[in-house]
Amino acid sequence: MNKERVLQALDKVMDPELGKSLVQLNMVRNIQIDEDKVSFDLILTTPACPLKDTIKADAEKALKEAGASEVKINLDSEVASHKSTANKTSMIDPAAF
Repeated sequence: MNKERVLQALDKVMDPELGKSLVQLNMVRNIQIDEDKVSFDLILTTPACPLKDTIKADAEKALKEAGASEVKINLDSEVASHKSTANKTSMIDPAAF
């Protein structure tokens, strides 16, 4: 196993809600490889992700199919911050309605 092979396997695993691969979504971090044992951090968009178990199982299956004998996935999350729009004025012209 090597990093490229791990990324190729995980590029086939899709986030069911977003329809893109874990690699495309930059959800795979800190890949560690020890011969045919692989571990990595799986970064979710929210700690309460309802599909985290499915995503984790799919990632583990893909890596085992690629030749990993053991897979350890550490789940973590990064919540994107939203910029406040409280101080912005509306650009909608009420006369248009």
